[in-house]
Amino acid sequence: LVGIVDADGIRSKVAQLKEDLYAVLVLELVMAAFLSLMLSFQVNKPIKELMGYMKKVEGGNLSVQIPVRRKDEFGQLSMQFNHMVEQLDDLIREVYEVKASEREAQIAAMRAQMNPHFLYNTLDGISWTVNFGKNDEACEMIACLGDILRYSIKGSEFVTVRDEVQQAANYLYIQK
Repeated sequence: LVGIVDADGIRSKVAQLKEDLYAVLVLELVMAAFLSLMLSFQVNKPIKELMGYMKKVEGGNLSVQIPVRRKDEFGQLSMQFNHMVEQLDDLIREVYEVKASEREAQIAAMRAQMNPHFLYNTLDGISWTVNFGKNDEACEMIACLGDILRYSIKGSEFVTVRDEVQQAANYLYIQK
C-alpha cells in the first residue's frame, strides 16, 4: 500500500500548530504573572496595614484598634494585635499606678522619719526657751508647732502657695 502525502501541507499545519502553541504559552505566562501580582497584592496589603498600625503603637498611641474585616490568618493577626495593645495599655497603666503608690509610700515614710526628729528638736528648743525665761517666744513656738502639725495631718494632695509659705515661715521661726 502506498500513500502520497503533501509535505507542504503537513509542514504548514505543523507551523500553525507551533504558532498556536506559542500563543497559548504566552497567554499562560501573562495570566500567571497577573495572578501572581494579584496574590501578592492580597497578601501585601494587610501586612502593610498591620505595619502601619504597629508604627502608631510604636509612636505611643495605645488606643489603636485594627478593624477585623477578614476571617483568615490576617483577621486572626488583627484580633491578636488588638488584644496585645489592650494588654500593653493595661500594663502601662498598672505600672504607673504602682509607681505613684510607691512614690506616695516613700514620701509618707520620709515624713514619718522626719516628724519625730523635728518634734523632738522643737520640744527641746521650747524647753530651753522657757528655761531662759522667754515665755512669749515659747508660746509663739508652740503655736507654730501646732500649725505645722495640723498642716501635716491635713493630708490634702493640693495646697495653696499661701499655705506653703505660712508653713515655711512657721518652720523658720521654730528653727530660729
